[in-house]
Amino acid sequence: MPPRRTGNQRRATEEDELDRRIEQIIDTRLEAALGRRLEMIVDRLAERMGALMETQQEVDPRRSRVPNPTADL
Repeated sequence: MPPRRTGNQRRATEEDELDRRIEQIIDTRLEAALGRRLEMIVDRLAERMGALMETQQEVDPRRSRVPNPTADL
């Protein structure tokens, strides 16, 4: 009986090692995917903030609103 137990222990150890490797691969790929997604979100946020800053500069400080470009036509 002891040889079977050793075989089972070896198999369990190999399965644990395989599980660890699979988790490591998944973590690496997930990290890369999340990193790309975060970069995309930050880029979009920067664009929106830039647009907001441009709009804010166009606001008439006396009236606190954007001037009407068609008002002088």
